[in-house]
Amino acid sequence: MLHALALIAALHQPVLVVQGSRVAVDTGGDTLITKQSTALAPHKQIAALGRTDRALLAPQSYLSHWYLSDSIVASLGPTWIDRGPVTFDFVRDTVTLEAIPSPLDRVPIAVAQGYPFLDVRLAGGAAYTCLLDTGAVGRSGATLRAVNTLDAGAFDALLHAHPAWSAAGTVTIATDRGTVPAPQIRVPGVRVGRTEFANVVFVRREPRTFQDLTKILGRKVSCDAGGALFAGHVVTLDVPNHALSL
Repeated sequence: MLHALALIAALHQPVLVVQGSRVAVDTGGDTLITKQSTALAPHKQIAALGRTDRALLAPQSYLSHWYLSDSIVASLGPTWIDRGPVTFDFVRDTVTLEAIPSPLDRVPIAVAQGYPFLDVRLAGGAAYTCLLDTGAVGRSGATLRAVNTLDAGAFDALLHAHPAWSAAGTVTIATDRGTVPAPQIRVPGVRVGRTEFANVVFVRREPRTFQDLTKILGRKVSCDAGGALFAGHVVTLDVPNHALSL
């Protein structure tokens, strides 16, 4: 079993502690190593880090920017999760390399260039394709937490149609242009397969990220979702079989 450490109780981002160092499990990112983390490569739990043909060397500043934390020294992305099922238990804060024994729901996902995508339906009927992204985080004041993000156009349309969904405050997120404060919207319900998630918060993100993801998938991508959506649940991501089990 691989144990995940929540950096802060409300984070809901899986971060493995390996030989005393923190490694993000980022289904929406890349498999990255820094000079500081190269000593972790032989460790059997993160063997992918030792495969230089599959891991990219990145400056620590790059990881610090995107994870809004200086403590993350490496990340495990598509080249790690494509080996088989990975179960994220957001109740017990664990990650295991096996599937849920008896899932209540099994949802088909799309996979493109190793990245997993799932379809969601929001209260009110809007349907979107999201990147399944366990690495997406934001900062509210001093609190770092997982976030779901929504394309600015879709966000604005929802807020116009449902002004009561506006959520107080902003969340600081990382972008290509630096860190920016972004408004939030609280959606009463989001459905994934047969499973309903209540009071799901999305943060507004400018379109460029989703334009790039749309090119990768070949159809419109409007959001990303991870620990902030699945908090309080146990989910298995099975990339080889294009499935998500809940």
